[in-house]
Amino acid sequence: MTSKIIFRADGNSDSGLGHLYRIFAVVEMLKAAYECILLTKQTSQLDVIPNDYNTHLIPTDIHYEDEARWIKHNYKSNSKTIIADGYQFNENYQKSIKNEGFNLVYIDDLSREYMYADVIINHSLGFSHLDYRKEAYTRCYLGTKYALLRPLFLETAKKAKVIKPIDTLFICFGGSDTNDLTLKALNAALNISKIENINIVVGAAYKKKDIYDVMSNKQINIYKNLSESSLLKVMLNSNLALVPSSNILYEICCVKMPTMSGYYVENQKGTYFSLKSKKVIYGIGDMTKFESVDFEKAFTNFLNSNEKELLIKNQSDLFDGLAKQRILSILEQINCTYRIREAREDDIKLFFEWANEKQTRLMSINKSTILFEDHVRWFKNQINSDESKLLVLEQRKLKSLIPVGQVKFNKDGVIGIALDKNFRGKGLSSLLIKKGIEYYWKNTPNKCDITAVIRKDNSISAKSFVSVGFKYYADIIIDNEEYLEYKYKKSKHD
Repeated sequence: MTSKIIFRADGNSDSGLGHLYRIFAVVEMLKAAYECILLTKQTSQLDVIPNDYNTHLIPTDIHYEDEARWIKHNYKSNSKTIIADGYQFNENYQKSIKNEGFNLVYIDDLSREYMYADVIINHSLGFSHLDYRKEAYTRCYLGTKYALLRPLFLETAKKAKVIKPIDTLFICFGGSDTNDLTLKALNAALNISKIENINIVVGAAYKKKDIYDVMSNKQINIYKNLSESSLLKVMLNSNLALVPSSNILYEICCVKMPTMSGYYVENQKGTYFSLKSKKVIYGIGDMTKFESVDFEKAFTNFLNSNEKELLIKNQSDLFDGLAKQRILSILEQINCTYRIREAREDDIKLFFEWANEKQTRLMSINKSTILFEDHVRWFKNQINSDESKLLVLEQRKLKSLIPVGQVKFNKDGVIGIALDKNFRGKGLSSLLIKKGIEYYWKNTPNKCDITAVIRKDNSISAKSFVSVGFKYYADIIIDNEEYLEYKYKKSKHD
């Protein structure tokens, strides 16, 4: 049976449609692999939702604080994961969803709330996991590697772009454009002689009527509420873009086009300043008070600059088109059942193979190959000790249990981990550490703060420990080599 994923977002002309459109992009990424259910309020603008989506409406009398119970009651079968996008899904909402037994992926761009979600995806630039207050188990996937874009744009990002002379402008200011920037930019563009054609895209929530007075001008094409393929076609037929620093800017970057961009709401500022600093866009700043004369000046300045080729190169560097595969991998991990258990006598050969694996020895304090007779003695002491813990993480796949890696704690609370070589590079180190800590707190009577000792040059391992809550403590020297010591202290959230 195909696993179900519940997608949760709202949107209308008052609140904007950005959260819905971003959720649509994730649905498109995952719908071939999962049964997708879109949950939205009855007050959402329903005509923007694709007709082929399995859309369910939440009654207006169900408030956000009651949603978790309502979802649990109505989706009891194999719906284990919820993907939510919206500022209303605060820490109390996240906690209630987790308390009802769901996996939770939260799509964020503000790092404002304390996070109880299992996974945070923030495809904006300029954020690190240190910007988040979160549970030890919460994993963050940040930056444009996880760009939440529709598949056709991700595929386009993989292709090279031939730079053409600028003569066709693409303008889009989102679903509703309450500041009427579209019309102001259009009137400015009509005064720029180099711009021969203008493609304007407005959303379903766009209510202005004045813009249609220019329909008789053959330079201008106006499109409304385009499908993914139609929008891409219009972009590919343009060679200069004017868009805000929102999701559509990422789509433009995948197409690779000289782009002018600014911001008019708070949540666009981070993306704007990050992309401007990386010379991915030509920045025009705060557009909230822009009039036609301001856009005209911006067009003139940009067309007289020499940045067009550099912008396209930098766009290509940021968007590699592989976000879909990364998102699928994240979902595969959290929908997989993992369990951790204490090592048994019949694990002795498994631990011997793990211990002598080349990369494990390289990163260990003792780098010498371990002899089997020494290993047997050590292993039996470990599993028979009341003062240490030797654990195995397993993945349940169909009817099989596959060993993923090991966690060990000595009597002083020093943790060591090793992943099976077949499970490396999949982001499982944090899960391995998290599961090990949970078991340690629950099953160790005289537990103490946990210490990790990591080679100074092993930055990947250090990031995994920091991501689950370890804090740097000290530099230490062991056998004339440099190591970093990290500490994990039990908190009220553990």
